[in-house]
Amino acid sequence: EGLMLLENAFYEGWIVEFKNDEAVAKISTGKFNINSDGFIVDTWGKIISKDDPASATFSQIGTNDDVEWPVNLLDDDKIFRIIITIEPGDEPLNDLTPSEEVVLSGEVTGNKVVVLKTP
Repeated sequence: EGLMLLENAFYEGWIVEFKNDEAVAKISTGKFNINSDGFIVDTWGKIISKDDPASATFSQIGTNDDVEWPVNLLDDDKIFRIIITIEPGDEPLNDLTPSEEVVLSGEVTGNKVVVLKTP
């Protein structure tokens, strides 16, 4: 069925680094939603185009954790997961902590392919 339009909430993408099965760094990749036609949209409702992803406005990209920039997902010495959470629509901009409501999650594997699944 896939992701559906959220009312008064947004989806948020996260890169999460793990060490000894503990999340040590959580990096927001931005908030988004799904419109009534099933397209991915930014927080202002603008369609995020696969041909021009920079055309969208992503809010709240960043982290509260100590992270080496740029994040290298190809680093075989680190374990990364990509997660999608549901965040409240009235969440403060400086809240860079993922909610407990994880809707999709997947580990970045050796071949760097991520398959997102429901938890």
